[in-house]
Amino acid sequence: MKEQFQHKLTTSFFLWFDNFLLKHGEAYSNKTGQFYYYEDSRLDSDYRAYGSPYKQWVTDSSITGANIPTGVHFGNETSGRSDGIVFDFDNGRVLVEG
Repeated sequence: MKEQFQHKLTTSFFLWFDNFLLKHGEAYSNKTGQFYYYEDSRLDSDYRAYGSPYKQWVTDSSITGANIPTGVHFGNETSGRSDGIVFDFDNGRVLVEG
């Protein structure tokens, strides 16, 4: 499928607007906490979902002061993308392989 102008325009606008809100509207707050396992039948059986109480994490590294997740703690170990962790920023969860 060939990408259409409308798709490019809509995607670009939403990314710009998200950045504008975060920078000028201070539309975020940094939170910390635990992740909770839950079953998600839509996921491939190779993944387990661990969700946070918050959705729509900030992904834009140009936002000053925003804490962008790069790893999660399992016991005394920290794991990140190179360890098979997938960050689902829109849904506020991490997906763990295995």
